[in-house]
Amino acid sequence: MLSYQPEDCGYLGNQVSVWLEPDLPTYHWFNRVPAARIPQYFDSLLVGVRRCIYDSSIESTDIDSIEWPEPSRVSDLAAARLLPVRQAIGQYLSGYAIEKLGHGLQSVRIRHCASMSGEGRRLLEWVKDCLGECEDCEPQKADYDLEECSSPECSLTLELHYNDDRYFR
Repeated sequence: MLSYQPEDCGYLGNQVSVWLEPDLPTYHWFNRVPAARIPQYFDSLLVGVRRCIYDSSIESTDIDSIEWPEPSRVSDLAAARLLPVRQAIGQYLSGYAIEKLGHGLQSVRIRHCASMSGEGRRLLEWVKDCLGECEDCEPQKADYDLEECSSPECSLTLELHYNDDRYFR
C-alpha cells in the first residue's frame, strides 16, 4: 500500500505502533445520537472513556436532561466556546459588588441565533449560577428569558434590566 517491497517491510513495521487497550480513545463525542439511546451505552462503550462530549447547539435539547452516571465527565462544546465571552463579561462585571448587580434586577434576557442555541442555554445557566451567589439580594425573583432571534445581526445577546434606569447589554 505504501510502495514497500515485501522483503523491505522491517522499516515500516518499526514505524507503526501497536495499539494496546490503553491507546483506545479517551473521549467519546456524541453527534446526533438520539438522547434516548445514550443511557444504553453507560455500561458498555462509556465505561472505557474518560470524558464524553457533545455540542448542544447541534444536538436536541433532550441531551441536556440525561442523568449521567458521572456528570463531571461530560462536557458541552457550546460551554467551551463561551469561555472567552464569560471571561470578558465576568471581568467587566467583577468591578461591581454582587449585591449591586442583584439588587433590583427585574429580568435577564438572552437571545441567540438558530445556530447558537446551546451557547444561549449555557450563558443563561452561567448567569443564573453567578447571580445565585448573592445571599443578600433576590435575583431568583427576576424573569429569565431565553429566545431565538431572527434578525441577521443577532448572534448572542445578554441583557440585564433593573427596576430603575440601570441596564447591562
